[in-house]
Amino acid sequence: MLVLAGGVLLANTTVAYADSPSASEKEAIAQLVNQGKIKAEEADQVKLIGFEDKETQAEGNQEKKAFNQYRDPKGTWMQTNGKWWFKYGSGGYAKNWEQLDGKWYYFDDQGWMKENTWIQPDGNYYYLSASGAMVTGYQRVNGTPYFFRASGVWVENRGQALGEYAETFVGKIPYVWGGADLNSGVDCSGFTMAIHAKFDISIPRVTYGQATGGSYVSNGSQQAGDLILYNSEETNDHVGIYVGGGKVVHAPYPGQYVSYMDQYGITQNTIRRYW
Repeated sequence: MLVLAGGVLLANTTVAYADSPSASEKEAIAQLVNQGKIKAEEADQVKLIGFEDKETQAEGNQEKKAFNQYRDPKGTWMQTNGKWWFKYGSGGYAKNWEQLDGKWYYFDDQGWMKENTWIQPDGNYYYLSASGAMVTGYQRVNGTPYFFRASGVWVENRGQALGEYAETFVGKIPYVWGGADLNSGVDCSGFTMAIHAKFDISIPRVTYGQATGGSYVSNGSQQAGDLILYNSEETNDHVGIYVGGGKVVHAPYPGQYVSYMDQYGITQNTIRRYW
């Protein structure tokens, strides 16, 4: 096969052979890079003349198949020996982060899509789902609960994760007396219990129990994820989750939705930590 880069024959790679006759053009180019016959930085510009392309467009994956049927000018999902990659309409293939159909995907230096794995491309951790799409929000990975920001960054600190997850419900679920369901409604202690339960942390159901369990935190030492109990020392009538910046997320009272409150908006009693 003849090897060209940018339409010009490469002097030292006029003739080259793929190790496997069934290899795709993309795999053959990767082999030539590994053999030192093509510079890595030229790989996405190389075209193998006379190569019988055995790559196939997306098959079996409905999401990627639908993307191809839409005929996005950006390019086409391709699959080679069960591995996914994205071929640009202008030539070459995706590497590193690429947003496709509103979702973010990550491709290694050879253009293969990463899936079902953790990556750390910039010092932060991200998780890529079975489809390859970057996950966000609350997720369980191999049975373990995690929280990912909208940017895909995993929130490593457990207390911070509790606080940021609690914030996702602001304005979305109503106060319901006796409620502890993050879909249909919660009361103040039902909300704090349900948030902790999502992270496999068991805490008492009612405010009095939450005020006496966990570990004591002195005022001024609170961190995101801590519980702040309010009103008199005898009753502990109300509870919310501290989220940082002097703010608490709580389920206030009937007719209202989960909302923010200033940490010192009402008489504060005690602070407890369960994470």
